[in-house]
Amino acid sequence: MDKEYIEREKVKEVIKLFGKGAIEDGQKVLDPVDDIILLAKAMDMLPTADVAEVRHGEWKIESDPINDPKGYFIRIVCSECGLKTGQKSNYCPNCGAKMKGAEE
Repeated sequence: MDKEYIEREKVKEVIKLFGKGAIEDGQKVLDPVDDIILLAKAMDMLPTADVAEVRHGEWKIESDPINDPKGYFIRIVCSECGLKTGQKSNYCPNCGAKMKGAEE
């Protein structure tokens, strides 16, 4: 099931407008089932946001003891996709993971 995201403030607006409309129409008693159905239909009409899930990872430091037994050369590796790079950044350029500890 695909997730859809809508803005919280827009939902609040719809609920407030629905309540205000019911009062202005002179409704004395609200039918909860009908109201829930109408509100659900109103939510379906709200525009959805285009969002992507944020991946989180960290830069790992690794050396090559076979080719570099003294440990002079190190590699920085993304914990999410395994990209080997020469420098840390806030995001992995390969998989887009948000990295913790990049500012170190």
